[in-house]
Formats: sequence, structure tokens, C-alpha cells
Amino acid sequence: WFEDGNIVLITERTAFCVHKAQLARQSEVFAGMFTITQPTVSEISTFEGRDVVHVHDPVEDLKNVLTALYDGVDFKSHHLDDFLHLAGIARLSTKYMIHQLRQRAIRYLISINPVTHDRYKEWTAEAISRVKSTEDGEPWPYAHPSLIIRLATDINADYLLPCAFYRLTVAQPKHNFESYIGTGYRTLLSSQEMARYVILDEHMRVSLLSFVRGLSDNRDTFLSKECESLKGDNCCKAFDKVQEYAMTTIFPKGPLRGPDGTIRKVIDFLRDKCKPTACSACTRLFIASAEESRRAIWDQIPGYLGLPGWAKLIPEEYKCVKM
Repeated sequence: WFEDGNIVLITERTAFCVHKAQLARQSEVFAGMFTITQPTVSEISTFEGRDVVHVHDPVEDLKNVLTALYDGVDFKSHHLDDFLHLAGIARLSTKYMIHQLRQRAIRYLISINPVTHDRYKEWTAEAISRVKSTEDGEPWPYAHPSLIIRLATDINADYLLPCAFYRLTVAQPKHNFESYIGTGYRTLLSSQEMARYVILDEHMRVSLLSFVRGLSDNRDTFLSKECESLKGDNCCKAFDKVQEYAMTTIFPKGPLRGPDGTIRKVIDFLRDKCKPTACSACTRLFIASAEESRRAIWDQIPGYLGLPGWAKLIPEEYKCVKM
């Protein structure tokens, strides 16, 4: 509440006294509102001589947006409240066309919900390195994918959907749809969103099975021309061990049933644990082939959700975001 403010915003029985110039400078909606021909004095709602505008926004979200406009904002991800703070700002900056603030919010959203495969690989490593939060009930970044799906829909940011839906398919259904029902840690998906989830989940299962079967079917393609093993026998045996590991150890596990996680585990097994070991040349060729499969799966995700490919889906200003 600024004593020298000249506009009062009221929502949920809470009033904020701020400055028209500050709002108009940052928000196209408020700028347009304040330039409309003024009504007669008898039609103006005032408080202590100041014009009053009634809005219909959550009071905490409006407070956070106004604070960001005056003092700036530093987004972070230490617990669920941080995401809810970010989501509220993203929604209201979209509603009131506060473009710079919306861009900052989206850039941070992309950092915790990647839109590029390279960033997703980094995100996965970061998520694994973080300790699971027992307080919030969610691992880093502490926002369940369903909350991101709802936010992406509210702010017209479809490019946030593929990663969020993919994270749903990687997790166990119980974690998505049974745990924390009726709490702030989840939101219910619409029937259309559920259909998208089911379709993507099936495609990811097929992709995973195809990759694991390919470990045997394409075994010869992993043999480098510079193979150091006699006739490639040791390397072929190593690739057979990798497939056995994938089928018996990784494939049955729900949390790692996603193809991206499986491919990562397969690479780690071949490089660090497999006996017999493949030669360095064949190992490099295998890893390159596996990474190509990993990227190809990522590239297909938007199409399975009925969205355009990544190149068309991501706005230019967000294609190089890395935070």
C-alpha cells in the first residue's frame, strides 16, 4: 500500500494501493484500461479520492505480481510453494499482458521442465543428484507434472506439455493418480489430457520394447571397423549381456520404464559394469547409436500428443534457454 498511489486494486476483500503509471508501463491491459474515456464522476468507484478497480484474482498471486513489478523477482525451486509462486505470476502476467515478466517466468519454467533434449539430459542428472523432499512429497523440482500441464494450458504454453506428459509416463500410475489425491500436490487431468497420457504411455512402451529388442537384432551394427576384439566375439558377448540386463533388471522396474531412463542405464552398464567388456571402439559406437535412439524418442513426443514438432512448437526466444 503506497500512500502516494493513485489506483486501488481490490480482490477477495483485499486492497492494494499502487501507481497507474507503473501498471500501465508494464501491462498492456492496464495501459488500455487507463486510457479509456473516463466516466462521469458519479460513475467512478473511489476510495480516499483514488480510483478503484475490482479484479478477480487470487489475492496471493496479485500480491506477488505487484511485488515483482516494483521490486523484481528471483525465481527458485526449493519446495512446492516456490512453484505455486511462479505459477501465479505466470498466470497473471499472461492475463494482464505483462510481457517481460511473463518471459522471465516462462524461461524459468523451461529450466525445470525442458523443451530441448540436451537440457532434458542435464535436467535428469540434476534431478537424480537432488535429495528427495520428504516435506513436499515430490522430488525436485517439487512440482508434479499435472500441475505443469494445468499451468501450460492456462498460459497457452503448449511447448511445456511434452516433457510434463513424458514425466507422467515415466512415473508409476499410483504416484500420479492415487497419492496425495485431494491435496495441492496434484491436480486432476481432464478427459482429453488423460487420453493424451494413455496414448503417449503406449508409444513410450513400444519405443522401450523396440530399443531393447534392437540390442540383439542390431548387434552387428555396434561392431566398429576398429574393433579390438578378435572377430568381435567379446564385444558381441558384452552386447548380449547388456540386453539381458535391460530385460531382467531395468525393464520390469516402473520408475525406470521410460525409454530415456532405460537407455541411460544401458549405457552406464556397458561402460562401467558389463563383463566381458566391449572394446573402446565398439563402446563408443554403441553409445553414439544409443544416444541417437534417445534423441529420436524425444523428438517424437510432441507428435504423439497431437502437437507440431519441436521446431515449430517452441517460440524462437525460448529455443536457447538454459538456466
